[in-house]
Amino acid sequence: MSKADRIFIDMCSDIIENGTTTEGEKVRPTWEDGTSA
Repeated sequence: MSKADRIFIDMCSDIIENGTTTEGEKVRPTWEDGTSA
């Protein structure tokens, strides 16, 4: 198993155990008038 494989597996395990969130982040695109796209 390569180092990249180990990093990928560790990252996936972390996401499965702790989840992921975009709370507080600006992830939705908006139109020029400020409304959500």
